[in-house]
Amino acid sequence: MRIMKELKNVINFFELQMDPLFPVDYREYEQMLSDSDIYHFHNVLEIGLCLSGNGIFHVEDRDYRFNAGDVSFVLKGEPHVAQSPDDSPSQWVYIGVDVERLFSSIDISLDPHISRLFYFNSSVPNIISRKEYGDASELMKMIVEEMQRQKQDYQAVVKSLLWVLFLKIARIDAEKDGREIKEGSDKQYQMIAPALTHICHNYGEEITIEQLASLCFLSPTHFRRVFREVMNLTPYEYLSQIRIRMAAVMLKSTELPVMQIVFQTGHNSATSFDRNFKKLYHMTPSEYRRRAQFKMDVFGRESVQ
Repeated sequence: MRIMKELKNVINFFELQMDPLFPVDYREYEQMLSDSDIYHFHNVLEIGLCLSGNGIFHVEDRDYRFNAGDVSFVLKGEPHVAQSPDDSPSQWVYIGVDVERLFSSIDISLDPHISRLFYFNSSVPNIISRKEYGDASELMKMIVEEMQRQKQDYQAVVKSLLWVLFLKIARIDAEKDGREIKEGSDKQYQMIAPALTHICHNYGEEITIEQLASLCFLSPTHFRRVFREVMNLTPYEYLSQIRIRMAAVMLKSTELPVMQIVFQTGHNSATSFDRNFKKLYHMTPSEYRRRAQFKMDVFGRESVQ
């Protein structure tokens, strides 16, 4: 069962509820333009395979063109929306994966490069091109086939194929960014994961360090230290970035007044909002909206970098 929850009529939370014994969700979807003007995010990792058609995939402030055979890779909490022409809709299959429940912490700890895919700002693009990385596309086809046919032991096969897919995608990450991954960083992430989830769902509300630390059963001092080691940001810096990124989505996908966006994303004043926005995007919110806002005629326009 899937539940759509509306978040301030701007960004929807699309919750996937799955079998706790096999937390993998499979669904087919026909993507058109008329039903894709609102961003949404999920409580789990979402991997998609475009079976036919083409269009534009928007993830936060990033735009990607997609074609048949391409794979989408969207982390939980990442606002996104896909668009294809109404007269030529694209066909997709999506796999939702609760990574933490499907793979135990021991599994994930076996390879810190894999854990980075879900726990850090990796360099993996949200659309993985079939032309450039055909292995990912073929693995997704195998996963989809297992989910459709559900033959004997298909759950074990799907779990194994997902692990191989993650290894392949981790190679892409390694190719694009050679940052060293610290030993034990995946375990530290698990310590602060409740705080990251809380920020994701409550960024528009008042959030304190004490609240976040309590969710993680850590003292505020210990929480600040672990958070910085894992995210390379202080908790407040991370919260500020999330708020600004959500504001950028609203600027891009709605016509809400800037001041309304300021307060809906948890900012106390337009001055601090403008300052933090410029720091992240190197332009004012109004300039960003003029350059990035997409309308119903998005096809054929150049993607904003």
